[in-house]
Amino acid sequence: MADSNPLNKIFGAGTTDKIEGKAEQDIGTVKRNAGKVQGEFDGVEGAARQVEGAAQQAKGKAQKDIGTVKNKADEVGSNIKESAKDLRDSAEDLFDR
Repeated sequence: MADSNPLNKIFGAGTTDKIEGKAEQDIGTVKRNAGKVQGEFDGVEGAARQVEGAAQQAKGKAQKDIGTVKNKADEVGSNIKESAKDLRDSAEDLFDR
């Protein structure tokens, strides 16, 4: 499954997930803090906004973590390919003697 996203091609797999996840976390932080302020005037609505913000923060963290996993998996795949190439080259050198 090839990734056509230019950010992922340039900066590695999972980059867009990391960026989008960070944005979700930041929006959640703003909502949560707004809920704290709002809670001073309207406890129920403020508490609801805090919960909504916390949920959005968690969603953003999960998305960032997915991006990190994709990035690490891409690195592992590259390392495996490089190791396989090195092994093949060594085997060819051994039998070409």
